Amino acid sequence: MRSQKHAAYAEEEWVHFREHRRGDERTISRPLRIAPAPVTLHLEEPTHRPRLAPASLVLLLVLLLACSSGKTRTEAGAPAFDGGTAEDAHGLADATGTPDLKGTADADRVADSGTAVTGASCAPLPAPTGPTRTVHPGDDLTSALSALASGDTLLLGEGTYHAANLSIRTPGVTVRSEKGDREKVIVDGDYGGGSIFEVQASSVTIADLTIQRSQYHPSHIAPGSADITGDVVYNVHVIDPAQQAIKINANNTGSSATHFADNGLVACSHLELTDAGRPHVDPVTTGCYTGGIDAHEARGWTYRDNLIEGFYCPTGIAEYGIHLWTGSRDDIVERNRLFNNTRAIGLGENPGSSRSYSDHPCAGVTVAMHYGGIVRNNFILGDDPALFASESGFDTGIALWDACGATVAHNTIFSTGPMFRSIDARFAKTGGQAVNNFASHRIAVRDGATTVIDGRGNLETAVATDFADAANHDLHLSAQASSAVDRGAALAGGVCDEDVDRAVRGATRDIGADER
Repeated sequence: MRSQKHAAYAEEEWVHFREHRRGDERTISRPLRIAPAPVTLHLEEPTHRPRLAPASLVLLLVLLLACSSGKTRTEAGAPAFDGGTAEDAHGLADATGTPDLKGTADADRVADSGTAVTGASCAPLPAPTGPTRTVHPGDDLTSALSALASGDTLLLGEGTYHAANLSIRTPGVTVRSEKGDREKVIVDGDYGGGSIFEVQASSVTIADLTIQRSQYHPSHIAPGSADITGDVVYNVHVIDPAQQAIKINANNTGSSATHFADNGLVACSHLELTDAGRPHVDPVTTGCYTGGIDAHEARGWTYRDNLIEGFYCPTGIAEYGIHLWTGSRDDIVERNRLFNNTRAIGLGENPGSSRSYSDHPCAGVTVAMHYGGIVRNNFILGDDPALFASESGFDTGIALWDACGATVAHNTIFSTGPMFRSIDARFAKTGGQAVNNFASHRIAVRDGATTVIDGRGNLETAVATDFADAANHDLHLSAQASSAVDRGAALAGGVCDEDVDRAVRGATRDIGADER
């Protein structure tokens, strides 16, 4: 839910936004459309790689292995993970035989069908193994949730539930639709009562539901008097939230926080703001206090295979489609599709109060707004005339602000209209590298940032004919994308061995999220 401190963050952000398009910058050399002969560059790992605690190290290594263990072009699906991962614990490992949506114009629209959103990494949840309780529209959800014990599953029968402020304080419980069709089970907040689901416990799963019209957040994950870990939002359709669709908080803001929500998963979900919902957005001080995923002081989360679209307002500036800041760390943002958002992905923000870590993950940096992290294989697109006509327009594809040690690799960022930056690295503590990103607009480093962008296979020359069907939001490479095919720089193993569809990349990499 909104607090005065978070509103203050929003106000400061709005002030900085009005000025942020100024400042010294350096950009990559702009190549001709006729690309030079392929050159293989051997990149070093980031000089200051974050040092992880053992639990987070295991999680990150397994997720990186997931990027290198996927299907080839001819396989029907991706193989399952091998044991011990956070996703396995929730039954979310990729399943062999899941249909491959590669190359189909419908891949980005599956979110409206009630099935998993995209690709071979969104298998249905397995059947519950513990005790279950089933409720139906008209039943008291608050009482049903409070009666759950660890290991229980609450199954929601088909229909619409009018409810808000649903508190979950028991660890290890699951809330999901009875038959797995998220479009047929709707929890409607009716723009009243605060947030809809308030999660204050570990290992809680919310899945296979539509959650709409929240006064604050449809799903709000935040600890109380102890740390929480392992929460999951999976195959959820969020429609028209007045604030951010999925909010992750500590128990306080910035350096005042003492308990945190770490090592979770948001996957295979569709988050959207429609024309019907835009008039209901909470204006606060930015004029548009909404967005997709907004995580504060959150470590070790994965955000994958989501469709996030429409987060903009006629006036003011919306939050990002995915925004990880105030000391978030070691997250993975991969295989998401972000369409027609004012800002798509952001690591960090204007320097300020932030979670810090005793192991100092970035050498020479005591406090930053974001630490480490990988942003890879995302499709980012803007083509909505109403977005371009809005006060803030299509601002940024990927922003690194006061973000140390991040890697931004193999993303595709395309706009049919004006755009401030495809990738924007800013402030002195921002470092790391941007590699093999295929963009239509400028990639820039400014205001003292040291992110390496030149000589790293980044292209700013993307046009609509480079893609299979840009008009229908399919940004897979076309036969005309000669400037991107086999032109990428080499990357160390494990950083991004697969593409947006989990196809293994070739020895000579294509630039962007797709390996043709």
